[in-house]
Amino acid sequence: MEAHGMPAATFLCAAAIALEASGSVALILGYKTRWGAAALSAFLIGATAIFHTAPDQRIQLLKNLAILGGLLHVISFGPGPISLEGGGRAS
Repeated sequence: MEAHGMPAATFLCAAAIALEASGSVALILGYKTRWGAAALSAFLIGATAIFHTAPDQRIQLLKNLAILGGLLHVISFGPGPISLEGGGRAS
């Protein structure tokens, strides 16, 4: 982050680690899944726009777009039937 001129790089790096860890745990356990996927999506959009727009970062950009597609699927359809939330769509 410091190489890209980000202010408060240490704090932002710690915040990114916390967000990635909590969002991943939410997805793995299936608890507050849509919130976790939404938080990870917002982070992913920002990180992609800042760090992966250069021509030599094309593979990372496409990888992030693929992950974003999966996260949007989780936001739309929610967790599966064996999640801690009970699965299925909200009525």
